[in-house]
Amino acid sequence: MAVPPVKPYDLHGPQVDPGAGYWMYCPQLHNVRIEELTALTEDPASEHFFPAPPNAAVTAQEFDELVRLSGERDDPCKLVNTKPCKEIKGAPCERLKEDLPMRFDCRRPISKFLNLAPPPIGAVLVNRFPGEQIIRTGRGMARAVESETPGLYHRHALNYLIGTRSWSPPRQALVWAALDVALASALQAAWYYKWINPRTRYRERPVEYARRIHREKELNVLFELEKAAKDKAKSCDSPFKADVQKPAKVSPHRCPAPPPCIGDRAAGPTHERFDQNRGVQRGGQ
Repeated sequence: MAVPPVKPYDLHGPQVDPGAGYWMYCPQLHNVRIEELTALTEDPASEHFFPAPPNAAVTAQEFDELVRLSGERDDPCKLVNTKPCKEIKGAPCERLKEDLPMRFDCRRPISKFLNLAPPPIGAVLVNRFPGEQIIRTGRGMARAVESETPGLYHRHALNYLIGTRSWSPPRQALVWAALDVALASALQAAWYYKWINPRTRYRERPVEYARRIHREKELNVLFELEKAAKDKAKSCDSPFKADVQKPAKVSPHRCPAPPPCIGDRAAGPTHERFDQNRGVQRGGQ
């Protein structure tokens, strides 16, 4: 019996991404190379230029902000504070072209994807009562990005968003790969400026700054205070575990006060606003 001649599929209905079979002829994804990064971030005339750390006066303001945040990390009313924030204009990617303002105490609402339930497998979470959102305090926000798999919440959001599209398997895989490449490139760039670049490396960390100015007791959000947290936890009803706390008395007319006794590995903001702003800006670009 003769073999039938090869001819195009005679399938009814739309076919998804038949052209994906050509994508391997000219793949584009790759980690950003150091010469690609520094061509932009080391050029003072470029909008992507990465400046040196701020002066002593700004650093002092950053430290005072961290101290304030450490005292508000368990108050759900303080997770968001938009009064000092600059008015948002334009699309998000367009705003990244401008220098992010140093708006101290500005905290915009967090993304709804951070509270997408159920939370991603492996996410670091604080204890919370049934029915409460996943992240409702500064402590919860800090724990979510404290020691998690890089991009865990980005992947969680993409997993939801892909389900709303009718994309072919090759396109879905390509988007997943693009996200991972972006995460890897952004983190490697951050590590380059933290450890390697002679203009920016070894910036004094908050705990070092606190020791130098003899205010380390005020900044109780750093890992160096783990032993102090354990000692404090001994006075609690429960053994020392992450985020073990006594129930706080909650008034129906106001936000609950911070719990009286918290025994956990110290959690909270441990990076200055300058580092945070630059990280968002460079990562987005």
